[in-house]
Amino acid sequence: MLLTQPNLKHTVDGGWSVWAGWGGCDVTCGSGTKSRTRTCDDPIPAHGGEYCLGINIDTVVCLVDTCPGIETYYENISREKKIEKTQLLRKLLHTMALFT
Repeated sequence: MLLTQPNLKHTVDGGWSVWAGWGGCDVTCGSGTKSRTRTCDDPIPAHGGEYCLGINIDTVVCLVDTCPGIETYYENISREKKIEKTQLLRKLLHTMALFT
């Protein structure tokens, strides 16, 4: 009688794929984030093998052009402060003129 060994399958631990390309920045102006991903399929875990260790998403900060309006906002504040200073100086000079 010929004995055959049962069909034994060896475990296959998962491996990471290469990183996909970076996605676009999640904002249209200012500071945001962009990400890239990878999958645990090179090879796919099989027969009780371990799933990949580590992260499957990588995120970094992205900077896009300054948002419209921000510069204008600060320019307006600066202009208002200059006007206030000019008005105070005029009042001071007017008051000094009264006492001379």
